[in-house]
Amino acid sequence: MVVKFFSNKKGGSSKAIDYLLNERETLGTAKVLQGDPSITREIIKTINYKQKTTVGCLSFEEKDIDQELKYKLIEEFEKTILPGMEDRYNILWVEHTDKNRLELNFVIPKIDLETQKSLNPYYHKADLPRIEKWQDLQNLEYKFTNPKDPSKARTLETNSKEIHLSKDYEELDKKLHKLASEQKIQNREQLVELLNKNSLRVTRTTKNSISIKLPNSKRAKKFKGSIYDEQFRSLGSLRTISNRTRTEIKQYNSRDTSREIKQLREELNSYVQDKAIKLQSKYKSNSYNHDIILTSRDISNNLDISIPKQRELDSTKTDEIHSRENKIYNSSKSSSNLGQEKEKHLYRTQGLENDSIRTTTTGRNRRSRRIKYNAYTETRNTRDRISKQLRADSEFQQIKQSTYSYAIKKVRERFRELTEKVVSKTKSLFKSKRRDRGVFMGR
Repeated sequence: MVVKFFSNKKGGSSKAIDYLLNERETLGTAKVLQGDPSITREIIKTINYKQKTTVGCLSFEEKDIDQELKYKLIEEFEKTILPGMEDRYNILWVEHTDKNRLELNFVIPKIDLETQKSLNPYYHKADLPRIEKWQDLQNLEYKFTNPKDPSKARTLETNSKEIHLSKDYEELDKKLHKLASEQKIQNREQLVELLNKNSLRVTRTTKNSISIKLPNSKRAKKFKGSIYDEQFRSLGSLRTISNRTRTEIKQYNSRDTSREIKQLREELNSYVQDKAIKLQSKYKSNSYNHDIILTSRDISNNLDISIPKQRELDSTKTDEIHSRENKIYNSSKSSSNLGQEKEKHLYRTQGLENDSIRTTTTGRNRRSRRIKYNAYTETRNTRDRISKQLRADSEFQQIKQSTYSYAIKKVRERFRELTEKVVSKTKSLFKSKRRDRGVFMGR
């Protein structure tokens, strides 16, 4: 298994989802494992930043693996790539089996759903060591085919998207090996000279490889090991290279894997902890609206609209929705009661009306007005947050299938009731404050 991240020069778009779920879904070689394509697509469309998506896959040589193991790998990968950011990002997982092997593809919109800041899950130079540790650990623990296995090494790395060119390069590789076996090429210098005479440009040479560019190719391809190694100076040295490769394979297969697993796990934990600290520092959570603003993942979980599960909204999920709504109500209620508690404290500590302490009394009056204004601001912010959520919920409703329309309608009605309750409680709060202030001033 190898983790791949696909290049994205223009920043990405929802077309990545269209590609993953094209005609292959009809043919049965593509299916959604986790997430909601419609929600992910809408989130991507609302991102105003240039960089919109991170797309990649977990690529296996195996044709298939256990279903539970797929979900376990998905969970562990998410904890590795975005540690400590649970429920603050959206991700879609799509399984592909059209290449006669398994691929678990993922699409991540580059936005923090809580702070609305741009969120890049993967910086190649910074995050590659952590992802490679995770990849090596999974390959050892679950005995997946490892691309670092010397027996899997190939002299030529081809691109599956350039089928015709790949065949040309593979044919060239076979011809060069055949010439070497017939002793028509006896060292690397002769090989390079032969290529240049036939208008096949050698763009680069290293200790164990050379890069060759065909006339109809935009980029050169790297040919590694064997006859492309600088140690290839004679037929005898070619046998030496083959013996060295066999020795490397034997050492690789006889190594202490249990010790290596322990070391990889320790190193991975260290990388993950460092990444979690950086993410928490950059994307600080706003505690006051943690229970107010629903993310797309919350909506998907509460309404149970995950496509692969295809279950109807039952009473359990309805209870979850009401539970979430109660959290919203309690949070708004607590923010409204904050002003009342401060007012009570003010009146308990209020001084006597005495000219000798006029400055103190004046200062307390200022504080009283400031506390009232803060209480009003907090209550207004609560209403604004709920209104914003209602608008967001209305936008999400447009992309839901008819199966979920009834559940979303109920959620909106419940939100409207909560808003009315907040407004009525706000009015009663200020009425009581004005009455209390009138009684106090009458004294």
